[in-house]
Amino acid sequence: MGRKKEPVKLIQAKGRTHFTKKDIIDRLAKEIKVDFVDIEAPEYLTAKQKKVFYDYAYKLLKIGIFTELDEDLLARYIIASSLYVEYSSIILKALRKELLDTISVSDLEKSQNRYFNQATVCAKELGLTVSSRCRLEIPDMVNKDEEML
Repeated sequence: MGRKKEPVKLIQAKGRTHFTKKDIIDRLAKEIKVDFVDIEAPEYLTAKQKKVFYDYAYKLLKIGIFTELDEDLLARYIIASSLYVEYSSIILKALRKELLDTISVSDLEKSQNRYFNQATVCAKELGLTVSSRCRLEIPDMVNKDEEML
């Protein structure tokens, strides 16, 4: 199996290209162009969650890896993350006051772990973790495409 195809702009930004001008034009014509940047938080988010949504969306838009198509994934990340924090808080309060027996704590910890895992998967897909950001290669878009043609 061959390597994954990279966008022409990314190849040009890296400075490693062996393409002719015709090859570049042909590849640019075949690439999918997604210009969906009219970002809106989903209605099912609370006001506090919407604020977090727009904060993350702005940061992801700024580096050029976020579109309208990613809105739901970001919303799922925010919901899972907030539920993880909520369950963590419930467990800590209950353990401090010794209100829960071991079985109840175990059930709450399962839910907490489920939301942590959901949030982690979404975060990796969005480039919000250290390891996923290290894999991102974001081209410098300062007129690179015009220089190469």
